[in-house]
Amino acid sequence: MPAPLDCFAVLTISYNYFATNFPITITTNNPCHLWLRWSVTVPQKHINPIIVRGAPIGTYIDQCFVAFHDIEQSEPGDRWTHTFYSPAWPACQRRWFYFHGTVGGIVSPSASPIFTKHRPWTTTHYSDINTGATTCDATITNSPCWLLWPDFITSTGTGSYPTAATLSIMLYAHTTPDRWRGLRRSIMTFDLTDIPGTHKVLAAAFYLKLASKRDTHGDKPHIAVFAATPGAMNNIVPADLTNIGATPLTNQIGYDAFGAGPHNEFLFSIPGLAALKPGRLNAIAIRESKFDATGISPPWVSSKQMYFITYSVDAPSSTYRPYLKVAHAPLGV
Repeated sequence: MPAPLDCFAVLTISYNYFATNFPITITTNNPCHLWLRWSVTVPQKHINPIIVRGAPIGTYIDQCFVAFHDIEQSEPGDRWTHTFYSPAWPACQRRWFYFHGTVGGIVSPSASPIFTKHRPWTTTHYSDINTGATTCDATITNSPCWLLWPDFITSTGTGSYPTAATLSIMLYAHTTPDRWRGLRRSIMTFDLTDIPGTHKVLAAAFYLKLASKRDTHGDKPHIAVFAATPGAMNNIVPADLTNIGATPLTNQIGYDAFGAGPHNEFLFSIPGLAALKPGRLNAIAIRESKFDATGISPPWVSSKQMYFITYSVDAPSSTYRPYLKVAHAPLGV
């Protein structure tokens, strides 16, 4: 039986730890207009008797909010998706909240379950400038070479550039049929020792600003973040070209979507979060994910090029530098 149209149920709920004002987004089964009612006080429970014709037959529980506040959804009118912004929610504060509202301007008899959320700490991390006292970033290349595709993507590096102002990933075809001549990947290392080792990483995002890109024959390359295990965290060398994983830790961004405006955001997947270790130095990498990481060769065309060039920590402007954001909280919170 379909749900009554004057009622609603919450289907999904998600949190954006890194956006301004900590938005909470929910979806509902019916279009409605909602408010998020929250409190920092644990909801009070009252057990009440159920009496039928003067005889008690059981009990039911009332949940009471005290010292509560309401936040209206940001979207106008009745919607299936609802976003709520919490500008004054400090880190490490736990709140309890539920959703209530109207359907077609009439108060709905529905109310959601009570949710609770502890807002985690968020920290921002940069690699060290130049070769790095503790961490660094660098592009690694194998160029020039003259290799068939399977040997090309597994080849060892011939150069690294830890002080360059840019990072890059590249696939470059030779003029000889079926041969490839230029491969680039990049590694970035970060110091997460300011996060207690007893904390759990709840979310993470990596941000890259585009300098330039090229796709000469419309292959639509993709870029993503991968695990990396360089020999040293403060010195990326040619041998590290093959010390990069093949399973993306984040979403993949396609050629057309990877823009030159604000930093491009790579959100770590739940499995990808396991690659980040609080309390120690960490390494991640970027590589082309549609062809290079999968091993699928793009059609060979003489001198074909596809690349993304992004700014490194050594960029001329500090606002261009790549960075890693981590949301974390003590275990059990």
